[in-house]
Amino acid sequence: MKQISDKNRGGRPTNRIVTKPYLLKAVNIVGSVGKLASMAKMNQTVISMCLYTERKIPANRINLIVKATNGEVKAWQLRPDIFEKES
Repeated sequence: MKQISDKNRGGRPTNRIVTKPYLLKAVNIVGSVGKLASMAKMNQTVISMCLYTERKIPANRINLIVKATNGEVKAWQLRPDIFEKES
């Protein structure tokens, strides 16, 4: 499985900086932005915008992303403004 990062996508360099590393981790766990979008019932464009801009991940999709990663990515990591860190 080929992983994407903030430096390389599809073999092409990018100057975009990932603003949400835990969302990138979720993408890498499931395999692609498209797969995560499908599992979270979101549009790929929205996920990409959330990855590379200050746009927040929709709160009603957080639990679907957590489920898609089998709990490897936590809700509080994706939206610390609304979910409390687990102790």
